[in-house]
Amino acid sequence: MPLKINIDNLEKITLEIKDKHFTLNGVNLTADGKAITTEKTVNSKVE
Repeated sequence: MPLKINIDNLEKITLEIKDKHFTLNGVNLTADGKAITTEKTVNSKVE
């Protein structure tokens, strides 16, 4: 069963690009065991 999240908790999540890696609350995101990265953006907040 999927976990549920309320709007208060959702607003606390930070999604950023740091050193070309997507991070969620400071943790690098992966897909299929590989880091999710960008080609052009080095550092940015994702809104």
